[in-house]
Amino acid sequence: MLLGIAGFTGLATGYASGLAAREKNLAISVGVDLQTQFDLGMKDFEAGNYDLARQRFEYVLQQDPNFPGALDMLAETLVWGSSAVDLTIDIGSSPPTPLPTPDTRPADELFGLAEEQLRNQEWKNLVRTIVSLRDIDPLYRVVELDRMLFLGLRFSGIEKILNDGDLEGGVYDLALVERFAPLDSQAVIYQEWARLYQIGVSFWGVFPEKSVYYFSQLASAAPYLRDLSGMYAKDRYRLALLQYGDWLAQTGEWCLAFEQYELAQGLLDDQLVQPTLAFVEEQCLFGGASPTPTLGTETLETPTVTQTLILTVTPEVSVTTTVEVTLTSTSVEATPTPSPTEIEPVVTPTPSPIMMITPTMGTTP
Repeated sequence: MLLGIAGFTGLATGYASGLAAREKNLAISVGVDLQTQFDLGMKDFEAGNYDLARQRFEYVLQQDPNFPGALDMLAETLVWGSSAVDLTIDIGSSPPTPLPTPDTRPADELFGLAEEQLRNQEWKNLVRTIVSLRDIDPLYRVVELDRMLFLGLRFSGIEKILNDGDLEGGVYDLALVERFAPLDSQAVIYQEWARLYQIGVSFWGVFPEKSVYYFSQLASAAPYLRDLSGMYAKDRYRLALLQYGDWLAQTGEWCLAFEQYELAQGLLDDQLVQPTLAFVEEQCLFGGASPTPTLGTETLETPTVTQTLILTVTPEVSVTTTVEVTLTSTSVEATPTPSPTEIEPVVTPTPSPIMMITPTMGTTP
């Protein structure tokens, strides 16, 4: 028994050791692959193959967002490889008139501040600093400032979307980035999330089925994305489901309404919704049939029947009389119709021998 346990323990230890070694080798292999892609991207950049270089740097960042130098080189590639911004200055056919050398000390100071903010990843402050510098001297170190502004706007936009809930501001910053160069794939995803949220809110409370459509996508991809209201996408999705369920219930679509309520309860078990869910489920199962009308509230109609009734009466005298009584049933309120035996007929005895009278009926009783 002890030998078996020892053998099993050794097997487990060996398996864990082999798994750790495999993971280590895989990490080394991935690291070598990323370094190879980065080096090839550098060669493509130097050769002017900016589109291929961009793809390589994006791949490296997708695998390792903190890979040294990859983000800076992606920014360089996007700026240099794009024709969205014309960095040349049109000086015309004649040489410019010599101007006195401007005092560049304020610009130099702002540029130094911008470099510090870039190192500290103070993206919003970086954008403000560069804007201030451009107001002082639009031609100051244009290429370098374009690169810094590109990074500042990109990360400022993403920060506003993911952290601040300022979706509109984030989308605007990323739109400015596209003036410099196409957005990378990661920034495009964040931009699309923000737009989906904004579109879903635009239908809020008016077209709940459309809100459900847009927030259902965000509930799985970005459940904690929020706007300035502080409401997460997953909560928007649940409330939109309840709104849609209410609308469907009002239109008599009980089974579809039940599906919406059930999905909402699956996201968060809300005891306040449970009675509504049970009621809607019952309506769905039984077809939402109307209750049976109460007697006395409606008029019951019966067909008019004319019939002849034969009564044989034997009085104390030895005479048998036959009487003929005609009854007519009419429409009445929901009150039980008395049977023929409960009616006291007017009897006019006619002395005659015992005989049977064949009835004449309007309809067969």
